[in-house]
Amino acid sequence: MPHNSCCSRKSGAAEFYSNSAVNQYAPNKVIEPIRHDISLQFQQLSTKCFMGKTTLTFKHNGKALVSNARDLQEIRLNAVDFEDVKVSGEGLKQYHYSGHHILLVWDTCFNKEEERKVTIEYTVENPVAGVYFDKDDDMINATAQWAVTYCETEKARYWLPTVDFPTVRTSLTYSITAPKEYISLANGSLESTEVHGEMKTTKWKLDYPW
Repeated sequence: MPHNSCCSRKSGAAEFYSNSAVNQYAPNKVIEPIRHDISLQFQQLSTKCFMGKTTLTFKHNGKALVSNARDLQEIRLNAVDFEDVKVSGEGLKQYHYSGHHILLVWDTCFNKEEERKVTIEYTVENPVAGVYFDKDDDMINATAQWAVTYCETEKARYWLPTVDFPTVRTSLTYSITAPKEYISLANGSLESTEVHGEMKTTKWKLDYPW
């Protein structure tokens, strides 16, 4: 990406960037997520709360530099201010949630090209970013209730446990459950729609890494 630049008529003018700015680099991940199977359930949009469940598929990419054994046995996910976090997965030794990250640690190291799955259940209430609800933005004169996700550039961490960096992309599926009078849309193609009582579930699939 090109560096930011500016023009000035005075020599010795202040630099465009802040003196406190630090270099940002893409993470060197030996183990990386390659797929998200995401389930979201909204009971009432007015509460600004929803339940989430995602099954992540991780893979040893066989490309990144291995600096120590931990690179082959653990990964840290971004996940900010989640509640009721539960984690399960075959071969998962332990996990730790700090309020900002979920650290996953497996019993054994990944082999090259090996895949493993981990399921994370959680609740999100009134997130500061990532998911925006009806009338969060005063410039939008909305009359209907709505909720929308907006993840650019690193805002997915407020509603989805993931490696929240622009270069880390996965294929995905969505299962969205909401009151049946609502219309749900997601990335990918619509796979199915099912009405059960007062609720409706739509399922979506995107094979291209997102």
